Amino acid sequence: FPRYLWTLPMFHCNGWCFPWTVAMLGGTHICLRRVEALTILAAMREHKADHYCAAPIVHNLLINAPAALGEGILACGIADIDNFKRVNDEYGHAAGDNILKSVGGAMRAMEPDGGVMARLGGEEFAAAGLFETEADARRYFQTLVRALGGEGCMHGGQRLSVTISLGYCLAREGDTVSALLSRADQALYRAKAAGKNRAVGDAPAPGPIRVPA
Repeated sequence: FPRYLWTLPMFHCNGWCFPWTVAMLGGTHICLRRVEALTILAAMREHKADHYCAAPIVHNLLINAPAALGEGILACGIADIDNFKRVNDEYGHAAGDNILKSVGGAMRAMEPDGGVMARLGGEEFAAAGLFETEADARRYFQTLVRALGGEGCMHGGQRLSVTISLGYCLAREGDTVSALLSRADQALYRAKAAGKNRAVGDAPAPGPIRVPA
């Protein structure tokens, strides 16, 4: 069931229907008294929010408040379920929905310490966290891809399993959320082109920034 974190006014843009839809699905509304990076990140960790109002102003608030995150190298990854359209076309959207739930649940279980994991839309998911070294970030994303290989669901008496491709990047000085996601997305395309079912990093950075305590 969705756990929706409201980082904007509850009825902003969405009207009355969206809050009622989350409630109808048996979801949880997580509301904030103050919209700031620390409270947003704390709510994500404490209440395990898996959806939130991802407006550009919210993303920029998070990326421009590195001290709220602790210390380490900030890395961002985008994962995409391989051949997902084929699942929908051959087995129907109900099977596709179950695949999404299975992969999403497995990814949430592997959320990096102090980081966030969220669905971007469709069959794409994002993960971000702090790592001690660049090698630690690379190992985490590679482990994520291996662990999710074979995730799936039962459908019509048979097991449907999938793999994921993932692109990741390290934050650089002056980065915005849009820049991070763009570089991770470009790395994802390279992972797909290289044969899928793998994690690929972006081009070597001139020097990943280290988020201060």
